Order: sequence, then structure tokens, then C-alpha cells
Amino acid sequence: MVVPCLDATKIPGSRMTSARDPVLLHTVCLIVAGCFGVPVNASISQRQPTSIPVGVPICCRAVEEIETTSELREPLRIQLVGCWVTERGKKTVALGPNERAVLHALILSRGGISRHYLGTLLPEPNRDLRKVASSVSSTLTQLRKKYDLKISEEDPVNLPRQQPSLTVDFWDFVTLVEEGRHADAARILRNGRELCLPQPDPCDDLWTKALEEFQAALDKVTEFTTQQTTRMRAMRETRETLLARPLLPGFRPKMTIKEVRARLEPLPFAWDLERAPDLQGHPMSPLSEYLSETLVQTAGAPSQMIVIGPPGSGKALTAIACYLDLTDDVEHACGEREQRTVLFADAREGGNTKGFSSDQWLADQIEAMGASPAERPIVIMPHADALFFAHGDRLREVLSSRVFTECDILLCCNEQFHVKTLSYYGYGTHEIKLVEWEPDLQRTYVNALYGEKTCADFEEWRTKYRSRGVLCRIPLHLNYVVSLIAAKDDALKDIEKRWQLYERVAKIRMATPALRDAGGALMDDLGWLAHRFYRAGVSDRPISFTDEHVLEDLARRGVRDPASRAKVLLQNTVLDAPIEGSNELRFHDMLWGWFFVAYHLYRTVTTEDAKPVDVLRAFEKFFSAAVMDRCEEMLSDWPEREQTIIPALLGALEAPESRGFRRGQRRVAREHVGYLLGVLADAGLKAELEPLLDPSDPRHERDHLVRRGVAIGLSNSGRTEIADAYVEALRAEIDADGETPQADTNIGVALSFHGDQPFNSDEPGLIGPEPDPARTIEDLIIGLANVRHQGTWRIKLFTLLDLARRVTPDRFAERVLEHRQRLLATLDRLAADPATESWPEIAEMRLILNDRRCEERRRDTSGAYHGPERRSGGDRRVVAFREQT
Repeated sequence: MVVPCLDATKIPGSRMTSARDPVLLHTVCLIVAGCFGVPVNASISQRQPTSIPVGVPICCRAVEEIETTSELREPLRIQLVGCWVTERGKKTVALGPNERAVLHALILSRGGISRHYLGTLLPEPNRDLRKVASSVSSTLTQLRKKYDLKISEEDPVNLPRQQPSLTVDFWDFVTLVEEGRHADAARILRNGRELCLPQPDPCDDLWTKALEEFQAALDKVTEFTTQQTTRMRAMRETRETLLARPLLPGFRPKMTIKEVRARLEPLPFAWDLERAPDLQGHPMSPLSEYLSETLVQTAGAPSQMIVIGPPGSGKALTAIACYLDLTDDVEHACGEREQRTVLFADAREGGNTKGFSSDQWLADQIEAMGASPAERPIVIMPHADALFFAHGDRLREVLSSRVFTECDILLCCNEQFHVKTLSYYGYGTHEIKLVEWEPDLQRTYVNALYGEKTCADFEEWRTKYRSRGVLCRIPLHLNYVVSLIAAKDDALKDIEKRWQLYERVAKIRMATPALRDAGGALMDDLGWLAHRFYRAGVSDRPISFTDEHVLEDLARRGVRDPASRAKVLLQNTVLDAPIEGSNELRFHDMLWGWFFVAYHLYRTVTTEDAKPVDVLRAFEKFFSAAVMDRCEEMLSDWPEREQTIIPALLGALEAPESRGFRRGQRRVAREHVGYLLGVLADAGLKAELEPLLDPSDPRHERDHLVRRGVAIGLSNSGRTEIADAYVEALRAEIDADGETPQADTNIGVALSFHGDQPFNSDEPGLIGPEPDPARTIEDLIIGLANVRHQGTWRIKLFTLLDLARRVTPDRFAERVLEHRQRLLATLDRLAADPATESWPEIAEMRLILNDRRCEERRRDTSGAYHGPERRSGGDRRVVAFREQT
């Protein structure tokens, strides 16, 4: 029986390198004939075309038939047409005649083939059995050594499926589909012409079943590639949008993320892994790489990763870098692996959208991207706190939606919000904290981004003042500084502190022909808006308002042509453009909001002939440490402080009761004013303030809240004896075993100030029911290492001690665990310092940390690891895992 030659385009699994180079698949005919035990007519022509038949058009069932047939009517003979070509690195190699015949036979025989049969398959077999065996052995050795193929040594000879440089199109195609590896199967189709199918033969059930199997696999891959095309198009569009974003909005030279990505990714950015599902240290790697590798692992429960850090630490850029890493494959067809669906859901842009993050929203997003409804997507959500703020009263309900429970998700949010709110829900499997940049990392970053010349200029600028080194530890500040250096801004030489940098950047952004030389007026406008919409006692919520608010505020203050001024404000300042479909405005970063609140306080106090009522009105809100630190910084640098600031603050402190103030608001205003007076006053005025703290003096201040502000202000200015007297007064009140209004006020203000309880405008010093002092404990322990606040170290230590012994002993024992080693090290340092060694609080705190309650907490807390404390440096560190709440 003669098997006719088939057209190459009709053979499943075969491919051609060129449509104009027909292939006489003589080999195919012989194989098919041999599979069914059909003798082969030797008269079939044996042409040698130049095309490369690398496909094997035989189904698995036919091969199994060969393996199970004990006797063949004719020996299975294979004579290849053309060359079998395989790529080895970048070099293309062609197999010889014997090598082609043996390799083809090994591929067809999955279960192995005897050396005897291999000898009969050689193109010109030698009848000398010994020479045949030698030729077979030599050929097998050549295949192993010359082409790095894995071939068994025993008889029958077997060719394992996993090979370093070999492609078997048809079998690989069907096998890959069976294993669900559709991307790899699709790549076989893309690497050459599409695999075509001949018409089924109704007289040949075996062939028909093979074609059906192949067609089913082809349909699955077609469906997959269609979905992939839709997904990749959507993800590619998102990538292009993110890559086009400027690294630093509003600055020249303008750099997009696309332009600097390759230079930034290798840098060892500073981050800490604070909580993970296991206790094993991870190998050092870039943060975005660690995040993407963790998110892409689909086995087990979804990963809930939370990146936290202070404003300006690079959380949004981290989210963008992670998304780009996860979607790099979309730039190269289907990539090296099946591309998972990755959503970039910026909560700041979509948080006000109806239904954002709901189950229906997620289903709509998955459908729009052409993904399967059953798929578990990866969700990247920067500015997640913006979403949670919008739904603060139903946060538990929001966190129960599918996007937070069934997806691999990366959330980026402000550190204070996470500690105060999100951590109380016990949410998250991984917690990564971005930390401040050390000088080495600053230098490496500047050099990578701007080059050696700018880096040298930066080093010269930074080393001139110590305060500049501290300033540049925040990545956002560093970017501002280097952008000004690159732009050759002459004003940079006079900048030493944070507020000066912000003022300069803001004025550059506000340089507009529409209001020439009106930068100061625009700064005042933003100061009024920031102060008005700052929420008392909430330091980690972005300041936001609407464009209607802008117009109304400008008109209320009598600004000429408020519509034109509002337009300039929106187009030429540090405000974000409104999100499409919303009229909400906010600053580019919370840092800008805090700066402009402080700027408004600063302008109010330094205004000529400032009225006491105006100063009190400006300070009537309970401002956070972030705002008060900036205000203190600005006022400290005012050259005519004694002639303008001090009289204004003294007038407000001593002003009689005024109408329009609630008692709580006036108390808060006087407490802020008293603190600033204590910090800013000269030696003479400090002596005048001391009587306010003396109960025996007629001028004694009766309000515990105001007295506390004055005492802390004076202590921070270097009067450590005031701190000692304040602590001793608190001790005496507690030891008297009666009411403790002064000590309670000290604790209540600390809890509100650090965000561990809501601010009570009527009773600012009131201790709330069952407060959780997590943030207060952490901030006080950090403050004990801050030299700038050295004067209040004893007050901070006593406040910790009072929390531990009197106010929240159980909560303290629970929350102090992760800071225990740091606090013990601080106690060692204080005990070794002659200026502080006599403090009784040192020994008392040691007893607290080592008593039964803390020891039981250490033993009983499940899943907590109390590891090494954080170390300085710009590399990645693994630190103590945060305990689940």
C-alpha cells in the first residue's frame, strides 16, 4: 500500500518557515504508514527542501499503538526530509542524517526504543551488526555531547521530555494544554505559521480522534489568547499612563517614570519587613521585586500586603513600581508565563466613585479586562487610606468585600492611619514599612538620577549644615532639593530647614504671568484654606475642599475678582487637579497641607499689630505634632521674634474671655500659645513664665492644660529643671491617693495628640473609655531617642510609666512588646548618663518591662516574633514582626 504525500498545510503540528517553500513530508508519510503497519513504497521521491519541518504530525494514541504492538509486519523505517534544526543559545545547528533519524525515532517513541530498531532506522544501515551497534552508540553520544540532549544509557533508549534545547510542536502543544499552560502552547503557534488541520477521514477513527483532540486544544488556546489580548491591551494602557507620570510634578527638568525606571530599580531603597506569615528571613532584593514575587504566588490564601510609611516616603511610587514589575510581560506578547490579571485601582482617584471596591465593582473590572470571573486577580491600590476615610463608619464592611478578602492585594497607606485604625482590625498578612534614607542612599540615588556633577553639588550643599542632612532623609524632600540644584536655583544656598524648602518650592510653582509678584497672596490663600479645612486632632487625613469652597473663601476675605484668583490657584499651585466626575481638591501630599496650616499660624502671629483674638482664633483647633513642629520651626527663624511674635503670643495668653469661643476651644488655643512661648522665649521671658507653674505664686495658671503646654515648651527650650518639677508635681498628685486632674490631663492630651483617642473639643484632656495607647507608646519611645526633644525626655518617660501602672496596664503590656528591646536600650543609655542617671523612672520602667504581666504577654502572644531591633542603613532589614491585634 502506497501512502500518498500530503500537503504541508494539511498536516496537524507541521510548520513551514516560508509560504513559498513547500515541504514534501516524506517522513510524515513513512511514519504514518509505519504506525499502522503499512509497508512503504521505496519509489516515493526523496527531495531535500530548505524549509525546516520541526513538527511531528502524530497523535499520542498512534505512538502508544507502536509501543504496545509486539510484532510489526515491517520494520519501522524513518527517513527525514530536510534538516531538524534546534537553537542552542544564539547559534543554530543542523543535525546529520544519522542524528536526525535516531532523534526522530526517539521522539516518536515515548516509552523508549531498542538499540536494534535504532540501527534499522539509519539511512544506510550497515549489515555488520557490530558496526551498526557502534554507529548507534556514536550517534547517541553525539546527540548527548554536541547538542546537550538528555538521552538514557540503557536499552531500550529513552528521550526524557525535559530537554535543554529541543521543541516537539504537536505533542508539546497538546500536553501543554492538558497541563493548563496555555501561554506556552500559544507561543508554539506564534513561533511559526499557524498549525492547520486536514479534513477528518471518516474511515479512520484513530486519525479522527487525534484531530478532535487537537482541535479541542486549539480552541482552548484561541480562547485564552483572546482573553490575553484584551487583558494585555488594558494593562498596557495602564502601564503607558503610569510610565508617563512625572517623577516630581511641576518641576524642571521634567522626568517621567519611564525615563528613570531603569536607573532607580537597582537601588537598595530602605524598607523593613515588620510582619509576614512565616518567621524566616528573606534574601535581599529590591522592594518592588519582593512585592511582585509574593503577590504572584497563587497557592494558598491570598496575600494581603500593606506598605506603610510617613508622607513623602515613596508609597505611591512603590505601588507603581510593583505594577510595572507584574506587567512587564505584556510588552512581549504573552510573556514567559501566563499573565495574571493585574488591576491598578488608585483609591485617591476612584475612592469617591460610587461602588468603588465593592463586589460588583470588582466583577465589572474583571469582565472589562476579559478575564475569567473565577480568576483571582492581583490588585494594586495606592492611597488606600483615601478610600477608608470615605467609609470610616463602615470600615469593617468595606474590608469584607472580595477585593480585600479574595484577591492578592497591595495596599499603600499612611503609617499613622494604619497604626491608629487599620491595624485594629488585624488586617494584612505582610506589613512593609518604608524608612528614612541614610546619606549613602541619598548619594547613590542622586548620582543615578542626575549624574556625578549634580551629585557632587548636592554633597557640597548638604554637608554645609547638619539640618540639611536630616531634611533629605525624606525622599520627597530629597527630590525637591536635587531638582532645585539641577535647575541651578540660586535661592537654594540659603535654605537650611524644611519650611524654607517648602516655601521656595511653593513660590516656584506659583510663578505665573497672570499674577506677577503675587506669590505671597497665593500662599496666604492656601494657608487660609488649609487652616479652615484642617480637621482638629486628625493628623493623618488629607485636607480637602471643593472649588466652591475656594470661591466662597476668597469672596469672604474680600479678594478682588475671586473667580480669576481661584483659576490661578487651581492651575499654578501645589493642589491636585480635581478627579474626573468630582470637584474635590487636595494638596499633592499631606506634607503640603501641614505646611500651609503652619504657614497660616505663622502669618497670623507675625502680622503687624496682630490682635489677641485673631491669634486665639488661629490656634483654637487641636493641632498635631506635624503642624506644631512646622509652626515652631518657622517662628524660631523669624528675625524680629522679640518685637513681634512674643508680644502677639503674650497678648493671646493673657487676653480675657472673648465671645464666640467655646471653653474647650479657648483652652486649646492658650495651650498652643503657652507651648510656643516656652519654646521661643528668651531668658528673661522664661523667668516670667515660671510663676505660671508655681502653685504658691499669685500668677499661677489654674488651667492644667495650659500649664502643661508652658511646661513642655520651656522644657523643650532646654530648661530641664522645669521638666523635673512638672514630673514631681504629677508624682505628688498621684501619691496623694485622691483625684488626679493634672496627671489625667497629661495622659489625655498625649493620647489625643498621638491619635489614640478622638479629640474632645469640650474636654481636651479627658481620658476616653478603654483607650488603646499603641501610637502614643511608639511615639514616646521614639521621642526618647530624639535629641531635639531632650528637654522633655523625663516627661515622656513618666507618661509611659503612668500608662503602664495606672491608666492602661494590660494594653501597655500588650503594645510595648515590639518596642521592648529599644526601650530597654534607651533605659541603659539614660542610666549611663550623669545628667539623667538619678531619674527614678528608669528603674521603675525596668520593673514594669520585667514583671509578670509583660512576661506572660511575651509567652502567650501567638505568632509574635520579638527579633532584633532596626538597624541603620539603606539596605533591606527584617525586624520584629508586629503582633496581630
